[in-house]
Amino acid sequence: MEELFTYLIPILVLSVLVAGWGAVQFLAKKMNVKNHIDHGGCCGACENRDTCSK
Repeated sequence: MEELFTYLIPILVLSVLVAGWGAVQFLAKKMNVKNHIDHGGCCGACENRDTCSK
């Protein structure tokens, strides 16, 4: 039985992490912030943030 927990606990932890990441991605899509830099808005990498056309 102890050998079963040796493998079961890491698998459960990994499953929870994957489900959490999926929830974060779903929330980002719902809030329309997913791929924000790719779809417009200033990236903040330049000094011309006020006149940025990206």
